Amino acid sequence: MKKLVWAVALVVGLSSASGCIITTDDDDEGAIGLDWQLTAGDADITCRDAEADTIEVISDLVGSTLTLTDLFDCVDLTGVTADMPSGLYDVEVFARDEFTGDALDPAVITRNVDVFDNTITEIGLVFLDVGLPAFR
Repeated sequence: MKKLVWAVALVVGLSSASGCIITTDDDDEGAIGLDWQLTAGDADITCRDAEADTIEVISDLVGSTLTLTDLFDCVDLTGVTADMPSGLYDVEVFARDEFTGDALDPAVITRNVDVFDNTITEIGLVFLDVGLPAFR
């Protein structure tokens, strides 16, 4: 057992001394971060007021057929997508009705979001004008 520990220590020590850094992150992926606020006209409302339970983010890689979908709990008010290949994306964000699953609002579309390797690209606060259930 002592020989195994010494062998591992020797390999780690030699690789560190030579300036070699061992890593397993060899992907060319990043992610998109965003925050959201639901509104009814000019007033901020809660997810519960809107009867919304999910925020859906659809990311389309420009010039490609790649489409990625991420779902977030509405009440979180923030989220980061799963890793995606780096590139330029058109991003669509909308809230979903907790009972029917239907989209509650016209989607907010952000075009030309540049996703970089190993980086979270923030698109900022997205206002979703969903209105109140009684007025839909």
